[in-house]
Amino acid sequence: AHQSSEPASSSAGSPLHATGTAARVSPEPTVRPTSASSSVKESHAKTPERSARPTAPQTSPEYIAMEKNIKRLRFKYEKSAGTEDEILAGMRFADYLKYRDSKIFDGGTYQMEAISVYRSVVTLLEDQWRSKMSLGDDSREIQSREEKDLSGYSGLNRELFLNYESKSVEGLLCSSLVSLGKVQFMSNMFERAVQSYEECLSFDGNYLDALTYRAQAFLILGKFDEAGRDYTRVLELDTDRVFREPISGLAKVLTAKEDAV
Repeated sequence: AHQSSEPASSSAGSPLHATGTAARVSPEPTVRPTSASSSVKESHAKTPERSARPTAPQTSPEYIAMEKNIKRLRFKYEKSAGTEDEILAGMRFADYLKYRDSKIFDGGTYQMEAISVYRSVVTLLEDQWRSKMSLGDDSREIQSREEKDLSGYSGLNRELFLNYESKSVEGLLCSSLVSLGKVQFMSNMFERAVQSYEECLSFDGNYLDALTYRAQAFLILGKFDEAGRDYTRVLELDTDRVFREPISGLAKVLTAKEDAV
């Protein structure tokens, strides 16, 4: 379970503006549904069609609200194609798809669509990162200064609690890669999830969110030594104990292999 980094919510429509992956971030209010266009701009690749198989209690208020919000966010994402809003619109859309599939258990109706959108966002962010590198610009420049308690954290971990609008290019890259890995994990693509987490860790080897969930994937894959190392590292770095998973995860590792740590 991703207890430490998924936003807590009692609303069927949140979090529409997910801002990061750490527990401190609060979801914004539900977006009111508007009419959605079924067409996709020619410059924007169509997202995969969702399953036509009946899903969950389709007459429940929660289900209906989520479907309307998905249409709203998909429309905004498709409309943003080729604009400066495309990255954030894509991240929010994919975040909501991920959130929806964690709340309604119907076989992962939107998982493949979320994976596709996250991959598109990662590609755009990688282009931005390469552009900054070629120009000698700072790829970790935070876009605005939020009042956050960042004591005890360094590197990209200082951006864990920032809104998407405030994150640097590398901060956004790591956020999107970790989110991609989480959806791949939900889809039982454990090796691919590890690859996504490791791509994030190539930018910052101490990024807590990636270490935590790479350990979880290693545990599922039976790589207990690797899982133990990641969980131990998170416990060393996470001075405020934002991430709860490493404690229970490490217990599972030691149960499976006593000398893993």
